[in-house]
Amino acid sequence: MAVMVHQDELTYQSQRCLPDGEVSRFRMRLFEEHLGSTDSSLVDPSSEDCVQFVQRVTRQNWEDFTMGEDVGMTGHAVPYPIEVQDDGRITELEGFPCFPDTEAPVAGCVSSCLPMKLTT
Repeated sequence: MAVMVHQDELTYQSQRCLPDGEVSRFRMRLFEEHLGSTDSSLVDPSSEDCVQFVQRVTRQNWEDFTMGEDVGMTGHAVPYPIEVQDDGRITELEGFPCFPDTEAPVAGCVSSCLPMKLTT
Protein backbone atom coordinates (compact mmCIF):
# COMPACT_ATOMS: atom_id res chain seq x y z
CA MET A 1 0.00 0.00 0.00
CA ALA A 2 1.28 3.46 -0.82
CA VAL A 3 -0.22 6.82 -0.01
CA MET A 4 0.82 10.23 -1.29
CA VAL A 5 -0.38 13.28 0.61
CA HIS A 6 0.72 16.91 0.53
CA GLN A 7 0.12 20.11 2.44
CA ASP A 8 1.01 23.06 0.20
CA GLU A 9 1.55 25.45 3.08
CA LEU A 10 3.86 23.09 4.97
CA THR A 11 6.91 22.27 2.86
CA TYR A 12 10.56 21.99 3.75
CA GLN A 13 11.29 24.93 1.45
CA SER A 14 8.76 27.23 3.13
CA GLN A 15 9.51 26.10 6.71
CA ARG A 16 13.32 25.63 6.45
CA CYS A 17 12.81 22.55 8.60
CA LEU A 18 10.80 19.34 8.47
CA PRO A 19 7.08 20.19 8.42
CA ASP A 20 5.01 19.35 11.48
CA GLY A 21 1.47 19.33 10.11
CA GLU A 22 -1.25 16.70 9.92
CA VAL A 23 0.56 14.80 7.17
CA SER A 24 3.69 14.57 9.31
CA ARG A 25 1.69 13.36 12.29
CA PHE A 26 -0.10 10.80 10.07
CA ARG A 27 3.29 9.49 8.87
CA MET A 28 4.47 9.18 12.47
CA ARG A 29 1.34 7.20 13.44
CA LEU A 30 1.95 4.85 10.49
CA PHE A 31 5.56 4.34 11.56
CA GLU A 32 4.50 3.72 15.15
CA GLU A 33 1.79 1.25 14.15
CA HIS A 34 3.86 -0.76 11.68
CA LEU A 35 7.16 -0.66 13.57
CA GLY A 36 5.73 -0.85 17.09
CA SER A 37 7.91 2.01 18.26
CA THR A 38 8.01 5.74 18.89
CA ASP A 39 11.77 5.95 18.36
CA SER A 40 12.96 9.55 17.98
CA SER A 41 14.77 8.73 14.72
CA LEU A 42 11.38 8.34 13.00
CA VAL A 43 10.86 12.12 13.16
CA ASP A 44 13.22 12.59 10.20
CA PRO A 45 12.51 9.80 7.67
CA SER A 46 15.36 10.98 5.41
CA SER A 47 18.00 10.54 8.12
CA GLU A 48 20.48 7.69 8.19
CA ASP A 49 19.41 7.00 11.79
CA CYS A 50 15.81 6.47 10.67
CA VAL A 51 16.82 4.20 7.80
CA GLN A 52 19.03 2.11 10.08
CA PHE A 53 16.32 1.90 12.74
CA VAL A 54 13.68 0.74 10.24
CA GLN A 55 16.06 -1.81 8.71
CA ARG A 56 17.03 -3.15 12.15
CA VAL A 57 13.41 -3.53 13.33
CA THR A 58 12.15 -5.07 10.09
CA ARG A 59 15.05 -7.53 9.87
CA GLN A 60 14.43 -8.63 13.46
CA ASN A 61 10.72 -8.99 12.67
CA TRP A 62 11.63 -11.15 9.64
CA GLU A 63 13.79 -13.38 11.85
CA ASP A 64 11.00 -13.67 14.41
CA PHE A 65 8.35 -14.29 11.73
CA THR A 66 10.32 -17.03 9.98
CA MET A 67 11.02 -18.89 13.23
CA GLY A 68 7.48 -20.22 13.05
CA GLU A 69 6.79 -19.48 16.70
CA ASP A 70 4.91 -16.61 18.28
CA VAL A 71 7.78 -14.67 19.82
CA GLY A 72 6.08 -11.28 20.04
CA MET A 73 7.29 -9.28 17.06
CA THR A 74 7.90 -5.54 17.43
CA GLY A 75 5.20 -4.20 15.14
CA HIS A 76 4.44 -6.09 11.95
CA ALA A 77 6.63 -4.59 9.23
CA VAL A 78 9.10 -6.98 7.57
CA PRO A 79 11.44 -6.45 4.64
CA TYR A 80 10.44 -7.93 1.29
CA PRO A 81 12.32 -11.25 1.06
CA ILE A 82 14.61 -10.35 -1.85
CA GLU A 83 18.28 -9.62 -2.37
CA VAL A 84 19.61 -7.05 -4.83
CA GLN A 85 22.86 -8.23 -6.38
CA ASP A 86 25.79 -5.91 -7.19
CA ASP A 87 24.84 -6.03 -10.87
CA GLY A 88 21.23 -5.01 -10.10
CA ARG A 89 19.66 -8.44 -10.46
CA ILE A 90 16.95 -9.21 -7.93
CA THR A 91 16.80 -12.67 -6.44
CA GLU A 92 14.74 -14.33 -3.76
CA LEU A 93 16.19 -14.39 -0.26
CA GLU A 94 18.18 -17.60 0.14
CA GLY A 95 15.99 -20.31 1.60
CA PHE A 96 12.74 -18.49 0.84
CA PRO A 97 11.48 -19.19 -2.68
CA CYS A 98 7.94 -18.66 -1.32
CA PHE A 99 6.54 -16.42 1.38
CA PRO A 100 6.79 -18.39 4.64
CA ASP A 101 3.06 -18.48 5.38
CA THR A 102 1.92 -19.27 1.82
CA GLU A 103 2.88 -21.15 -1.32
CA ALA A 104 3.13 -17.86 -3.24
CA PRO A 105 6.52 -17.46 -4.94
CA VAL A 106 8.46 -14.38 -3.85
CA ALA A 107 9.52 -13.75 -7.45
CA GLY A 108 5.92 -13.90 -8.66
CA CYS A 109 4.93 -15.48 -11.93
CA VAL A 110 3.56 -14.56 -15.31
CA SER A 111 -0.19 -14.03 -15.29
CA SER A 112 -2.51 -14.88 -18.15
CA CYS A 113 -4.78 -11.91 -17.39
CA LEU A 114 -2.62 -9.17 -15.81
CA PRO A 115 0.00 -7.10 -17.64
CA MET A 116 3.66 -8.09 -17.13
CA LYS A 117 4.51 -4.84 -15.31
CA LEU A 118 2.08 -5.82 -12.54
CA THR A 119 3.26 -9.39 -12.08
CA THR A 120 7.04 -9.40 -12.56
